[in-house]
Amino acid sequence: MFNKAIARMDVPKYLSSDNDPLFTYHRWLANLRILEIDELKTVPYTPISHPFVERLIGSLRRERSLEVTK
Repeated sequence: MFNKAIARMDVPKYLSSDNDPLFTYHRWLANLRILEIDELKTVPYTPISHPFVERLIGSLRRERSLEVTK
């Protein structure tokens, strides 16, 4: 999903995420490294301060769970 989204637009210099374990997944970190994207972590336990990140996390979790069940 991430690769498809990035393919449609310019590669960002920075990407904001929280401290969710999903963002320590080796493929996620490898993609960021390959694309030379710096990850910026948000303040823990304050989802109201980053609603777009929370929405992305929910989307990634749903996408990942669909791939696991295939």
